[in-house]
Amino acid sequence: TDISLLINKDFPWTIAPGHWQCNLTAVRRDNMILEPAPIDIDMQRLAGRAKDWRIQTSITCSESHLSDKNNGLTVENISMELKGGLEKIEGTGSWSLHGIPGVLALNFSHNLNTGKGKAAINSKNPFTLSKELPLRAILDRWTLPADLTGGRLQLHSTIRWQPVKMNLQVELTEGEGHFKTTRFSGLATRQNIQILPAIQSRKTGIVTIDKVNAEIPMQNFSTIIRLQPSSHGPLPEIILKDTRISLFGGTISDDLLSVDLQKPEIQSRVTLNNIDLPELINLQQVKGLKVSGKLHGRLPFRIDKSGLHIDNGRLENMSPGGIIEYNPPGNIGLQQSPFSEYVLKALEEFHFDLLSATAMYSPDGKLQMNLHLEGKSPKLETNRPVHLNINTEQNLLSLLESLRYSKSLTDEIDTKVQQHFQNKPSP
Repeated sequence: TDISLLINKDFPWTIAPGHWQCNLTAVRRDNMILEPAPIDIDMQRLAGRAKDWRIQTSITCSESHLSDKNNGLTVENISMELKGGLEKIEGTGSWSLHGIPGVLALNFSHNLNTGKGKAAINSKNPFTLSKELPLRAILDRWTLPADLTGGRLQLHSTIRWQPVKMNLQVELTEGEGHFKTTRFSGLATRQNIQILPAIQSRKTGIVTIDKVNAEIPMQNFSTIIRLQPSSHGPLPEIILKDTRISLFGGTISDDLLSVDLQKPEIQSRVTLNNIDLPELINLQQVKGLKVSGKLHGRLPFRIDKSGLHIDNGRLENMSPGGIIEYNPPGNIGLQQSPFSEYVLKALEEFHFDLLSATAMYSPDGKLQMNLHLEGKSPKLETNRPVHLNINTEQNLLSLLESLRYSKSLTDEIDTKVQQHFQNKPSP
């Protein structure tokens, strides 16, 4: 008797639903180290046949620390939902960054046959930054000279692979923070950038700042920014257009500035318009000097490894001119002044029709100004036009350092006065 047994190669198989936990000490790849907390896997479905299978599961992890030899960050409250089968896996997820409130959400799909896939990452709600929870709280060690201590940050990223492409959209509103010792507020920006395969702008972005609280107060900064690939290296070239900022009652602008992060030198030219002479002269802190009038002009500049250079900057008064009154206190005038008695006498009251100046600045802080004045001076008791040439030199870095110290001292006094009255008991 012959007995034949036929086994169906396509018989179904199933792994019963259950809860698993995976404990990994560390995962290393090149210089990167991933150290996750225990990973919980809630398997709802894992079943299939010989030529097909299906999975549906939930994965959670309380936190995971990612680091290299220089820095690290912690991702918290990680959760993910996966489902799919023989041809495609798709899912959703979310996590938060340690240090600042906010949640990032993930949607992704991956084709197992072609190796192609896509993902989208969005901030569910804006990341809210504050002095207590600044941007630097994200990283273990913050080495940048700048930080954000206020604002609302939103992110949206799309990623595709095979081939790899990554785009990032960033929007920041109500930003506050500092760059080195300079504080700013009212920062807003929108950027739409391609990260991979090369960093470049998909659309031009904008940056605006309401106030820059430096030694010289500035307001209403704005610029249009575009990133493009550089022929000198992997970092992008930054193109700034229509850059504007208000100071000294007027504006300083630069129509086009190119910054290549691989090149050691930057060159451009700023235009000054409607600059208020009284505000500019007050910066010099010259006792007994009063002026009126407004300036405009252009300052070609160059930034290299040694610092800032200004070569042959040119300034000139705007119509209708102005008045200079220089009456130094006590005996400072003739004895300690570099000017002649004639010049000092003329400057006691000088009505100028023309004020022109050339400016030179070097990285050591030395500012040289060659002034040419044309006008009349009642103090000289003549109706003939008077022409004056005056050369001055000042260390601008020392002046700014003095202003910085004076401002910090004033801020400290103001803070202590406010604290005194806040702590004073009510009657």
